[in-house]
Amino acid sequence: MRPDMVAIRPMVADDAPAFARCMQRVYGDTYKPFVYEPDAVRKLLADGRLRSVVAVTPDGEIVAHQGVMREYPESRIAEVTMGIVDPAHRGGGLFKRLKEVAFAQAKREGLLGLYGEAVTIHDHSQKANIAMGARETGVMLGYIPAKRTFTNFDGNGDGAGARRQAAVLFYIRLNPEPSRTVYAPLAHWGMVERIYRHAGLDRRIAMARIGALAGLPGHADIRLKVLPDFGAAMIRVATSGLDLVEVVRTRLREAVLRRAEVVFLDLPLADPATQMMAGRLEALGFSFAGVFPESDAGDLLRLQYRGDLPGSTPPEPDRIRMATDFGRTLLAYTLDEDPLRTGLPDAAA
Repeated sequence: MRPDMVAIRPMVADDAPAFARCMQRVYGDTYKPFVYEPDAVRKLLADGRLRSVVAVTPDGEIVAHQGVMREYPESRIAEVTMGIVDPAHRGGGLFKRLKEVAFAQAKREGLLGLYGEAVTIHDHSQKANIAMGARETGVMLGYIPAKRTFTNFDGNGDGAGARRQAAVLFYIRLNPEPSRTVYAPLAHWGMVERIYRHAGLDRRIAMARIGALAGLPGHADIRLKVLPDFGAAMIRVATSGLDLVEVVRTRLREAVLRRAEVVFLDLPLADPATQMMAGRLEALGFSFAGVFPESDAGDLLRLQYRGDLPGSTPPEPDRIRMATDFGRTLLAYTLDEDPLRTGLPDAAA
């Protein structure tokens, strides 16, 4: 079917079953479970967290989709998610057209920016996002589950086989963001500065003052979120405290016991304690993954732990495709920091 024979429009509640069928054609049953549940999709649309643009054939079948999802309805950034094109409709520029409509809508709504993850088993998704202004801000090793499969651009199944796949973290700047002072760890100062410059963000990296840790409360507030369908866990530092390292160690152990295959740790870059304590956290087995700009808690430094978790294997650089020179530089930096490649000891046990 010619690209001009499909209609591009916002997704509505009645589209949920057709959306599920499109996801099935692209990913089989290996994507996040909610996409196959029409009621769950309708709820996300109704509460304003999900804004979607779809390409629809004359008979009402969805053949492409691009979602923009907020963590909370009032969030100032949103995730670029569920960008798919039915294998039979690829190659005609449909994906780019959907992104243009979805991103323009997000800009009109006043969002500061969009973030997302792109696969690295090929670079098509990366290129589509980069063409829309995306900039790489991190590489998350082992982010995508080994069970995740999708129909590739040759019409065959692209499977991860026995290994989890890396993903590129990217950010798209839509509207002017506030100027921020951040406290990058000294070991990663240069790379964090390069990421900010690459993304075009207004940031000043500062040195924490001597004695900054003395003002911390005794106890850190640290949240653990386990994503069982994804085989991953997210640890977020809400408030630093003098016991930060020990609480992170405890949350890491909890994640291991709950069978997480990869664990990510987000640290607030507005907090001087991040600069001063990141090295101690890396001694637990965490390593650099990148920068997550403009979250609801401000910019975050993202670290990753793969250690001795099930499914954690040394990275295979030949299997990781990056679309730009900066992406390849960021990948090389991340690989050099990875304990599974450098042989640093694990500390979760």
